[in-house]
Amino acid sequence: MYAQNTIGAQISGQGLDLAAARAGLGGARLEQNAGLGLFLAAVAGPGIAVGGDYIPASTTPQLLATDNLIDATGADAGAAMAASTLYYIYLSSAAATFSPSRLRGSLTAPTRVGGIYALGAAGNAANWLLVGWARTTAGIGFQDDPTYRGVVSYYNRQRRSLFVCPQYVDDDAQTTYGLTSAVWALIDAAAQVSCIYNGEDAIELSAHVTKSAGAIAAQFGIGRTVTDPDVAAAFPSALTNATITAALQYGGTADPRLGTTPQFVTFAFLGFTTAVLVTLVADQARNGAAADPPGTWLAGSVAC
Repeated sequence: MYAQNTIGAQISGQGLDLAAARAGLGGARLEQNAGLGLFLAAVAGPGIAVGGDYIPASTTPQLLATDNLIDATGADAGAAMAASTLYYIYLSSAAATFSPSRLRGSLTAPTRVGGIYALGAAGNAANWLLVGWARTTAGIGFQDDPTYRGVVSYYNRQRRSLFVCPQYVDDDAQTTYGLTSAVWALIDAAAQVSCIYNGEDAIELSAHVTKSAGAIAAQFGIGRTVTDPDVAAAFPSALTNATITAALQYGGTADPRLGTTPQFVTFAFLGFTTAVLVTLVADQARNGAAADPPGTWLAGSVAC
């Protein structure tokens, strides 16, 4: 839905000159600044062109969760961001009637205008260019780490890791914990990762399970709910100390499960056992390595 723009398409769509293209049209990306706010980081060029203006990248926050949002016309919406909410992030030109040459969040989805996505096709809304998405935390802040990818750039996307290893303890000793559920459930309260799906690029995930000694059957999987896996792998009771893997891909043009609408998604690491208890290995002793290697984990990547 939101395919990244080419320089040629943006020039024809917005009437930008070749000098702006050479300077690095769309050369920055949306990033989080140590939990403080969002900013444009220089990547392929020193900034982003909006409506003939060139907005430079920065190393300090350019948007805070306490800054007021913009409405569908690009005017001050009169309120700041709320908790646990997905926002479109826009960058304004110098011609914007409110907060010119700045980043602002909005609940309004963009409109395709020529070769770009803008807040709107006419009036002040045309002065606002889509540069990404951000999902606030429960504490009304921003978070971007392997368990919670809450900031995604429209320009210059990078694949970034998703990872969680429940009950991990780096103490040069094996760490184990038990799974007792007889129906599909989280293998641990922390056994999930969350991210923004941009409506186009696939999300890749794989679950790795190490079971300690004991001839006990179990199944493990990955799902978007805590009771229903989208993919699962069985752990036969004959395997007493081994590892199995379940992997899948979400999103992209070949997968209808997420479609083409940007959204915030949580993926659960699930399991159940037909016995009273199955013991899982969270991590192994490091045996001379720099850190204990993980034993049971959920990992993957998402375009950010």
